Amino acid sequence: MNDIMMGTSLPYAERKRQGLMGRMPHKEESLAQQRRRIYRLVSAMQSPFDQHLLLRQLQEDNPVLFYELVRHHLPELLPIIYTPVVGEACQRHSDLYLRSHGLYLSWHDRDELDHIFAAVEQEVDVIVISDGERVLGLGDLGIGGMGICIGKLALYSAAGGINPARTLPLCVDVGTNNPELLEDDSYLGWQARRVDGEPYYQFMDKVVAAIRKRWPQVVLQFEDFAGKHAANLLARYRDELCMFNDDIQGTAAVASACVLAGLQQAGSALADTPVLIVGAGSAGCGIAAMLAQLAGSPERVQLFDQDGLVCLDRAGLTPAQQPFARPAAEACNSLPALIERLRPGVLIGVSGQGGLFDEAVLTAMGEVCERPVILPLSNPTRSAEATPAQVWQVTGGRALLATGSPFPPVEVDGAARVVSQCNNVYVFPGIGLGACAVKARRISDGMLRAAVQAVGAYPLAEGRLLPPIEQVGEVARAVARAVALCARAEGLADFAGDPAPLIDQTWWRPHYWSAS
Repeated sequence: MNDIMMGTSLPYAERKRQGLMGRMPHKEESLAQQRRRIYRLVSAMQSPFDQHLLLRQLQEDNPVLFYELVRHHLPELLPIIYTPVVGEACQRHSDLYLRSHGLYLSWHDRDELDHIFAAVEQEVDVIVISDGERVLGLGDLGIGGMGICIGKLALYSAAGGINPARTLPLCVDVGTNNPELLEDDSYLGWQARRVDGEPYYQFMDKVVAAIRKRWPQVVLQFEDFAGKHAANLLARYRDELCMFNDDIQGTAAVASACVLAGLQQAGSALADTPVLIVGAGSAGCGIAAMLAQLAGSPERVQLFDQDGLVCLDRAGLTPAQQPFARPAAEACNSLPALIERLRPGVLIGVSGQGGLFDEAVLTAMGEVCERPVILPLSNPTRSAEATPAQVWQVTGGRALLATGSPFPPVEVDGAARVVSQCNNVYVFPGIGLGACAVKARRISDGMLRAAVQAVGAYPLAEGRLLPPIEQVGEVARAVARAVALCARAEGLADFAGDPAPLIDQTWWRPHYWSAS
């Protein structure tokens, strides 16, 4: 942090000593005063996207003030710095590019990776990496995926106490199959069809090897890779370094925590409750696998997608789908009909198809279950399978609900009902914090289950499936402790006693450096 970044918080005597007189107004502001002033400015902006741009600029110019602001106003600013507003920023990434932030690893640099990483002087605790092929529900945005990496790392620091100076966003540029980007003269990425197949995996092998060589203890989070690659990359590297895929494992963890909380309030047990997941890609299969582990069997979890119920006779079944594929005789292409037959207590949407949970689907859920758990998780907002108002209207307010995108409170029976957001921010910052604090060598399934149980241990108000977003910092600490203890129990970390002191030492707080 240089002194110009401190701005009006730089003491007057220090300005004089360093020859900075006249470079800023006279008043010496405290960090709290700066925060209040900048918050007024952000609040006065006319659109969420303008707010996003202002906050991104603040993040570059004065990260201490940025994180001080975000931590104090996280419920309000979370959807601004991340989804849904970050989606537009990713779509317009090349037009908005002004300065370097993070690393762009092009296919053309595949023989220079060690030199690229060696030139990075900072030590790094957490990397978020994306190739931009499946950004949110927006598709292939190429190097626009960098916006997701920057946003996720902002949440690592705001909610998980990771020092932002020790994080690195990383975008892998292997081309794009987006026809608009291929023809757009302003697009800054490599304008060629995506490298695929074995050459793609050879390049990713080089990237991961170079990362492991430069920062052997780093936590590496994979983000927004296409389904065809996401599971393969997870299987390929999870035993080589401390890595996980947030779309598969982070989404699965927080969704599972919502399911467990909902079933507890409904008076049901997971092992006795049929679960129907609509969307059989990486996120859907990840949730299915996590719930199957928690239930002790995959038998009650079923997958449904655009081709109907996932059955054993389907061509091209992925390894992740196979444990949940049903006999061919059970084939069904109608979601309402399947609900009537299966009588699920839990309906989860990760389809990316806005409005898919229509009145027929919601009516069926309300008829087969007194208190159904319904999770329309696709984002951004327009991709949500149903809105909270629709769910509660059709089910008479009986459904237990969490959404993937943020929604305002909904009036139900004359009272405002808060909508729980099934946001991965409840899980991944704590996973990273715990792994960094105890220098975990891997991130195991057991550590992820420990994260689910830590989130689920929080007392909740009736109808809520997650704690208030204001408590995500506390949740991150609880998740970190659970993850650390599990890592030690599984032989993946070496430390003695309670990990809480190590977590406290790792936890970063926004503050200005002082020479005194």
